[in-house]
Amino acid sequence: MRLTRLQARHVRILEDVRIAPDPGLNIIEGANASGKTSLLEAIHILALGRSFRTRKTREVVNREADALLVFGEGKENEFSHRLGVKKSNREKTEIHVDGQRAKGVSALAALLPLLVITPESHALISGGPNQRRALVDWGVFHVERPFHRHWLTYERALRQRNALLKQGAGNASLTVWEREMTSAGNEITAQRARYVETLLPRVEQHLESLLGDLEVEIALKTGWGSEPLDEALRAAREKDERFGYTTVGPHRAELQIRIEGRPASEVVSRGQQKLMVMALRLAQLEVFRAATGRSAVLLIDDLPAELDRERRAVLLAQLSQMDLQIFVTTTEAALIGNQAWPSSKVFHVEHGRVSSRS
Repeated sequence: MRLTRLQARHVRILEDVRIAPDPGLNIIEGANASGKTSLLEAIHILALGRSFRTRKTREVVNREADALLVFGEGKENEFSHRLGVKKSNREKTEIHVDGQRAKGVSALAALLPLLVITPESHALISGGPNQRRALVDWGVFHVERPFHRHWLTYERALRQRNALLKQGAGNASLTVWEREMTSAGNEITAQRARYVETLLPRVEQHLESLLGDLEVEIALKTGWGSEPLDEALRAAREKDERFGYTTVGPHRAELQIRIEGRPASEVVSRGQQKLMVMALRLAQLEVFRAATGRSAVLLIDDLPAELDRERRAVLLAQLSQMDLQIFVTTTEAALIGNQAWPSSKVFHVEHGRVSSRS
C-alpha cells in the first residue's frame, strides 16, 4: 500500500503536520534537529505501532501533549484504507483500521508493509542475533500466511515452559508445552528456511553491485542442533532448569553473516556494513513484490551518511527501478538525485513544520 495522505500530531516536535506523499520518491530535507527524522518516525508508528528510535512512548510524545496521533490513508490497486494510531503516556496504544478498533499491530503491518534503514542499521550486521532474526521474520510474516499464527502459538508455549522451569515443575508438565513448541516450531523453521533460500540469490546480486567481489556467506541457523526439536528440548531440560528459561528452539535462531569464515563485523568497515544492510533490505523488498504482487514502503534516514557519491548513485539507481514508495531524509535535497523517478516530491522541514516545494 502507498500512502496518499499522512497526518502527524505531537510526534516529538511535529505539532500538526499534514502531507500528501508522492507514490514514488519523497525527499525530506532539513537541518539537523529540524524534525525530519520525526516524520519518518510517524510513518513507522503508523505501520508498526512504535518508533524505530525508542520503545519509550514518553520520548516520542511532545512534552506539551498527553498523546500523539498518526493518521494515514493509502491505496493499493483499487482498494483504499485508513489507518490510525494513538499513543499516550498513560493509556494503552489505540489502533484503528478502516474505522474499526484493531487488536494489535499485525493489522497495521499487513496493510502497510514497511522497512527502515537508519545510520544505526549497521548494528544489524555488528549486533546480536535478535535484529537479524527479526529481518527474516519480517519477510516470512509477509510471504508465508500461516507464520504469524504459528509464531503466536510457539510464543505462548515458550512462556508456559519458561514459567514451569522457574517453578521447578516435573517433566510431565514440560512435555505438554514442548509438544506444542515442537509442532509450531517446526513450521516456523521450515518457513524461515524457504524464505532465506529465496532471499539469498537476490542478496548476492545486490552485494555484488554495492560491494564488488566481496565474498559474503549467509546461513540460517535453526536455534538448536541437528537432532529433532522435541529431542533437543528434552535434552536441554536440566540446563534450562538451572537458567530458568529455554535455551534452544526457533526463538534462538540466527542468520549468520560471515566473510572468510569470520563474522562480517570483524572484517568490513561500518560503511560497508551499511551497504550490506542495504543489499539485504533491497532483496527483501524484491522477494516481497515477487511473492505478493504488492508494493511496500521504504524509509531511509540520512541516506548520504557514510556513502560516497559513487555508491550513493548506484544505490539510488537500483531504488529507482523498484516498485516502491520511498521516504528519504537528507540535509540537502540536491544530494538525492530524483531524475530517474517518474515522479517525486520534496518536503522541507524546519522547526517541526513541513512544507512541500515539489
